Amino acid sequence: MQREYLGWSLRCMLVTGGYFDGEFSYNSDEVCSTLRLSAPDGYRDLGIKIKVMMIWIASRIPLFDFLLKADLDTFICFASVTDMIDALILRFGTAQRIYMGHLETCSRVVHNPQGKFYDAHYLADLLLRSDTYYGSMCYPPYMQGLGYVLSYDLVKLIGFMAPSLKVYTNEDLMVGIWLIGHQVHRGTLVAKTFSEAWYQTTLSECFPLYYNHKVPALVMRECRHFHAATGFCWQPVAH
Repeated sequence: MQREYLGWSLRCMLVTGGYFDGEFSYNSDEVCSTLRLSAPDGYRDLGIKIKVMMIWIASRIPLFDFLLKADLDTFICFASVTDMIDALILRFGTAQRIYMGHLETCSRVVHNPQGKFYDAHYLADLLLRSDTYYGSMCYPPYMQGLGYVLSYDLVKLIGFMAPSLKVYTNEDLMVGIWLIGHQVHRGTLVAKTFSEAWYQTTLSECFPLYYNHKVPALVMRECRHFHAATGFCWQPVAH
């Protein structure tokens, strides 16, 4: 799929793991192309899949401006995202080294092995750090995986560094750690997660947020109607 916005175009690709008959399987489609990677597809293995995906994109897609990684249950106000990219380019005077999303600045480290976001690989690395006290309390800054943007050069950088990059269970944190020390230009987008099954909202609350995550069915219908009328927003499509 390619959608045209003012000064921007968007192409969709659905990425999954679980393909073991070769390195990958790619199927071009007018709505949304699919890429199946030779990587496990379980929740605890998302870090592996994201790393393999970054390597694939860096080595096989020769030219693009930005990568927008989003979850399937995220409704994206794409025009707002591109407006923020334009603002960051103006602010920093460059379209390079841009890392943009819903920023976590001091997300608490999960120490309970039964916790959903428990990351044994990260905790093992803490033993090697000199600032273990701080590191055991807060994760380093990173963008939530519901939707983040990486400029072309950062994707290429990750692909180049891939052999030496560690994989963590928390794949969003993992990308943030990979970029530490690379003088990245960070931009913050506003997101809302509808995490409670009983929670309902109105369309006025749904916009003008950049990302709307885990949107209830009632609100999603409103958002899709809004998009059909305006072309303002977009949601990844699964087949």
